[in-house]
Amino acid sequence: MPEGVAVLIMLAGPPMPWEKDVPRQLLAVYKSKPETILGRIIRQVQKADHEPIIVTHRQEFRDVTPDLEHFEPVDYRTTIADCILHTRAIWRKQTVILLGDVVYGNDTIKHLLDFRGEMLVVGNGAEVFGLSFNAASHEKLANVLYQVNMETTKGSPWEIYRKWCGFPYKSGQRETTVFHEVWDRCTDIDGPRQYQEMLRVDWG
Repeated sequence: MPEGVAVLIMLAGPPMPWEKDVPRQLLAVYKSKPETILGRIIRQVQKADHEPIIVTHRQEFRDVTPDLEHFEPVDYRTTIADCILHTRAIWRKQTVILLGDVVYGNDTIKHLLDFRGEMLVVGNGAEVFGLSFNAASHEKLANVLYQVNMETTKGSPWEIYRKWCGFPYKSGQRETTVFHEVWDRCTDIDGPRQYQEMLRVDWG
């Protein structure tokens, strides 16, 4: 991994009710190629000469990534904001947060991995897919995450972004300094419908 860069793949959340025997992060990306959603993210990160850190407390994710570094956040709720806050011990000069249930376009993940600066949030009108921040942002971000945890029940990426920018949580406001629209197609897998739609796409 390049010195001073941490790439964290967040896999600490509980399974969704619709997930049966296979976590959504371990579902196949293609009908015809044996690559999982998590496997695709790892491949994309390693292709950019980074080694990701798997953030999880779930054994099934440790089992499929035995050669990678793992970090288990303790004493946290089930929100993404709280989980990110509890990774502070491994934040570095530049830290990239990737969500383990997102199928990233190659250009979007490259943009996240290449960014060097205070704060980048990448998403579209419906979802936030990842963020990157530098050491100068650590104190502010820790405070933002703590406040989001205290003031909201979801602790969602959108709430993190809005608190960072000083927007009301329920505001639809966006700006273009911190928030960047995705550079190509991305999707997260929230349910069976999204998964079936994803299988119809050639992700490259």
